[in-house]
Amino acid sequence: MMGRQVNFCLSNGDQEALLNLLVKKLDIAAILPPFISLPPRVSSPLDYSAWKSGEHDPHIFLRNDADSIVYREINVLGERKFFIDQFKSPVIEFDRCITRSTGIRPGRFYYIPSDIDTAGYKIEKNEAFIRTAQKVFAMTKNFAHRDATSITLVRRQRRCSRKAME
Repeated sequence: MMGRQVNFCLSNGDQEALLNLLVKKLDIAAILPPFISLPPRVSSPLDYSAWKSGEHDPHIFLRNDADSIVYREINVLGERKFFIDQFKSPVIEFDRCITRSTGIRPGRFYYIPSDIDTAGYKIEKNEAFIRTAQKVFAMTKNFAHRDATSITLVRRQRRCSRKAME
């Protein structure tokens, strides 16, 4: 199914301020895949405000939805690891901006609102999750403004850099 996303170009401080706003208004938590064992360590989204080299993207979810998250086991070079099945799980991927000397690589929030089951029927994710994802997007759009030259949201006249994406 088609996912939804909102792109942004924020400094580490701006990402932390945005996450603070989200945590104050919404009952959300975060997990950072891959996992070596289940259940994964659940923490605050604030723990992931800045990207660290080698990390995957954290996933944000409603605390009440923790038991609804579906994991897939994958063998990676002989090691057993668990990843989140985003198609089936009520999660929002938080692809963080990366600040480098050449500029800021854009980030995004991304979620998939529904899935197709094995019989071909559309399965909507729970209504509370969809409302929360919509609130995250709306709060992000209110926090930042649209850059006149792209679809990316920026704050404090920051520009994303193509060089920072390399």
